[in-house]
Amino acid sequence: KSLLINEAALNGDYYLEDIKFVNEAKRVGILVGLIFVAQDINSLESRYHREDMRLIADAKTDEIAYSLRGVACSKDSLESKYHREDMKLIADAKNSGIANDLSNVAMDADSLESEYHREDMKLIADAKTDVIANYLSDVSMNVNSLESEYHREDMKLIADEKNSEIANYLGSLSISMNSLESEHHKEDMKQLLDAKDDCDAKEIYNNIIKQYEVQNKKEESNYVTFQEKIDAIHQNAIEYTDGDTTKELNDSVFTLK
Repeated sequence: KSLLINEAALNGDYYLEDIKFVNEAKRVGILVGLIFVAQDINSLESRYHREDMRLIADAKTDEIAYSLRGVACSKDSLESKYHREDMKLIADAKNSGIANDLSNVAMDADSLESEYHREDMKLIADAKTDVIANYLSDVSMNVNSLESEYHREDMKLIADEKNSEIANYLGSLSISMNSLESEHHKEDMKQLLDAKDDCDAKEIYNNIIKQYEVQNKKEESNYVTFQEKIDAIHQNAIEYTDGDTTKELNDSVFTLK
């Protein structure tokens, strides 16, 4: 009923076609998705509306229809060059979990603006399990990873990992600024890849993270603020002149102890 009186739908170019799609919906989840998209102004104003409605109508499951619905109404996706191929990947997803991960990445502005979007989506679609797909989607939407030189290599390592627990730790390390900004990121990832089992991987990961935390605390303790430097120089000057305001300062005054 809402579709019949919806102003955006009534004024759009697809009203009669959309009514037909709705009337022929095979399942409740698909019906809901079709009605939602048929009334969405972003979809109605895009060039993809008709084909998106068809993909939702033909969705293998209600869950996949839901994932398609989100992307069909996403302005970021609709304005990107990837919308059509992303929708197709979601429609063809092996299961609803992977479809959900694909839809999240398909709507993510950071991923869409990166050079890696297409290859990341393919890795997620081809993931061995929906668990691995989830780890891949997290990394593919992470700005730290997307802006690093390691993104492509890290995604491939996660996708190729057979052990889901090790893949989890690889994913976490792939978005760690401490590791990414260090000179040891590749070495860190290799340590995890060489883990004997889940317990070993956990220990290796925790040790890596702890090392960076210790290093950061050490750097923080050695950090001297600008005001602290000024105060120290002032104290040096007082001690050096010993009350003699005519005494000329030398370099030792400006050297912090």
